[in-house]
Amino acid sequence: MNKKFLLLPTILSLVGCSTSYPLYVKNPSTEEVFIGKATSQLLGKSDFLVSNPDGVICTGKYDATVILNAMEGTSNAGTMNCTDGRTGTWVVSGAGISGGQGVGKLDGKKIIIMYGSMARVSGF
Repeated sequence: MNKKFLLLPTILSLVGCSTSYPLYVKNPSTEEVFIGKATSQLLGKSDFLVSNPDGVICTGKYDATVILNAMEGTSNAGTMNCTDGRTGTWVVSGAGISGGQGVGKLDGKKIIIMYGSMARVSGF
């Protein structure tokens, strides 16, 4: 049998695959904390949702990077919109498939972002 035909079912089975990671966002100047999760899709837009204890919800979308080698890092950037009208931008760098961290701005104020194992190490 042709190897191309063996690979096709494998690729098609991965189309709907997604992986969720814990996500932690903190404003170090105000100590405001958001906790939630990011869900990376193999194909298409990935998304995240975080909320704070006051009920403010922030969401965003990003293009996930497919990592074929667990030792390679990755980076992503995007925007976020919150239910209280705040908006922000962010960039994260990953340590392979285990998680990573980054920084951004939410309404002009610095935020720190951790996801995956980095968020778990932080206790979230």
